[in-house]
Amino acid sequence: MIDRMKEVVKEDFDRIADLPVRWNHNFRYHRYLLSFVPLASGLALEIGCGQGELCRLLTGSCRRVIGIDLSPRMIAQARALCMY
Repeated sequence: MIDRMKEVVKEDFDRIADLPVRWNHNFRYHRYLLSFVPLASGLALEIGCGQGELCRLLTGSCRRVIGIDLSPRMIAQARALCMY
């Protein structure tokens, strides 16, 4: 049952990744969350990073940022949008 629910969620977020709109409700909180991150921080881990918007913003304060997500399509888009 749990494995099936996990698969349903993954499939839903894969479909969301394909939408042409690049905004979600989390954007509203990014500036607020960043206000708690000290400059020159070490490692940041974002769980459920989606297309990596917050991860990209965290690179301004953190030496290393790792984002993970259940959706392979979200991760692919996050990688495509990152500048290495």
